[in-house]
Amino acid sequence: MSKKKEYERQDKFYKQAKEEGFMSRAAYKLQELDKRFRLLRRGHKVLDLGAWPGGWLQVAGPVVGSSGVVVGIDLKEITDLKVPARFKSLVGDVADESVLGQAVEFAGGPFDLVLSDMSPKITGIRLVDEAALSNCYDAALGAAYKCLRQGGCLVVKAFKGNESHQFSMKLREIFNIVKRCELDSTRKSSNEFYIVSLNFKDGVPCQQPSQSNDLAEE
Repeated sequence: MSKKKEYERQDKFYKQAKEEGFMSRAAYKLQELDKRFRLLRRGHKVLDLGAWPGGWLQVAGPVVGSSGVVVGIDLKEITDLKVPARFKSLVGDVADESVLGQAVEFAGGPFDLVLSDMSPKITGIRLVDEAALSNCYDAALGAAYKCLRQGGCLVVKAFKGNESHQFSMKLREIFNIVKRCELDSTRKSSNEFYIVSLNFKDGVPCQQPSQSNDLAEE
C-alpha cells in the first residue's frame, strides 16, 4: 500500500473510530446523516444491507433502544457486536428474498428504515464496474419493496455517474422526497455520496416475502 493511501485510510475519522470503539469509520457517516434527516427514532426497526463489520449497527442500536430492532445482512457474519436493541446478523445475499424474509420475520413486520452502505469492488473495467454498481442499487431497491413500511425511509450509498442518476429517477417514483447528500465524513478523494429517500409512498406496499423451507439455518 502506498504512503498516500495508507494516510487516507488512517485519517482522523479512522483514528477516532478506533478510539471510540466503532467497528469502522463509516459510523460517523450514519451519525451525520441522522443529524441532518432524523432517520433514527426510539423503537424503530432498522435493516442494514452489507452491514459488516457493523459500524452502522453500532450507531443505530443505541438510538432505537431496547424497544427497537436492528438487523444486518452481509456475506460475512457480524460477531462480538453488542447493541441495546434486539439484534440479528444474517449471513447471505442482500438480494436473496429468503434472507429478506428472515429479516422481516425477526423484526415482526416491515422496517422503518433500510440502510445500504454497499459498494462493489472496483476492477477498473468500466462496463464491469457500472454493472456492479447497478446491482448494488437494484438490491437496495428490491429490499425496500420487500421490507420497508409505507412512510419509511431508504438511505443508499451512491457514486457519481449515469447509474446513480437513473437510480435516483426510480426512487422519485416511489418516495415523496429524494435528497442527494455529500458528507463531511467522506474521504476527500472519494466520489461517493448518499441518496436519502423519505416517505415511501402509499400504494407501494411492503411485499413481505412468503416463508419458505429454503430459508438458511440461523
